[in-house]
Amino acid sequence: MENLNTAPITENFMDALIAERDAFRVERDEMKDKLVRACRFAERDAKLLEEQRSSWLSVMSDPIREMVKKELADLMTDFDIADYTDEIKDIARDGFDIGDYEDDIKDTVDFTASDYTTEIGDVVRDILRDATIKLEV
Repeated sequence: MENLNTAPITENFMDALIAERDAFRVERDEMKDKLVRACRFAERDAKLLEEQRSSWLSVMSDPIREMVKKELADLMTDFDIADYTDEIKDIARDGFDIGDYEDDIKDTVDFTASDYTTEIGDVVRDILRDATIKLEV
């Protein structure tokens, strides 16, 4: 068997390489055309979806806003803190530690109480300094 490194390059071999190169170029050009068409369709679809979203929002935003306002108003009229008196007493009796609820608070309002411990303590001291407290035993 002849060593491939020293094998003579024949005209047929060069023709085959050129034909293969040309075939790859044609395939590359076809893939570019397909990609350009796909991008055009994607842009058209995105624009269509944005138009539909805008139309939907313009039609539905006011009714949804009114529905949410009504539900919140109903919730606020139905809420009575007195319904939670026992739970509040239990929390107070067991020793409320805000640290136990810090993750929930952070997730809800993006506020970490431990970052403001000094400020919170100052506010509480100011409030209690002027407060009149009556304890019933």
